[in-house]
This record gives sequence, C-alpha cells and structure tokens, in this order.
Amino acid sequence: MQTWLPATFLQAIASAIAHSFWQTGLLFLLYKLAIASMRTTAANRYSLAAIAAFTSLLLFVGTIIAELTHSGHSLNWFSIN
Repeated sequence: MQTWLPATFLQAIASAIAHSFWQTGLLFLLYKLAIASMRTTAANRYSLAAIAAFTSLLLFVGTIIAELTHSGHSLNWFSIN
C-alpha cells in the first residue's frame, strides 16, 4: 500500500498544530498589550492584526521545518523510491 505522506511529515504537522496553540496565544497577548498600551486607529489595529496572523503562519511553517530537521529526515518528502 502506498502512502501519500510519510509518517515523519504527518508527525511534524501534528506537532506544529500543537505548538501553534501556544504560539498564537502568545501573539494574541502581545497584540492586546500593544493595542492597550497605545492609542491606535482602526487602520493600525487592522495592520497589527494582519501582521500577527502572518507571523502565526510563519511560525507554523517554521515549526514544521524545525520538526522535520530535528527528526533527522531530509526535506525531500515526495521523492519516489
């Protein structure tokens, strides 16, 4: 039976999902702290929220890559053997 995704890749995704909860929570707290500590317009709040959302995406992808490299497997996931 052929698998579509290797187990190490699926484990890295699962780990990244678990880590994304606390990472995004921390970003949310930093966002709320930044909003509370300064007078902001709606446009500034929107910009900060967009930056936080993009940072959350980068952290998620970075965690996947870190988990894959930490496990000692190459990043060539879809090679045909």
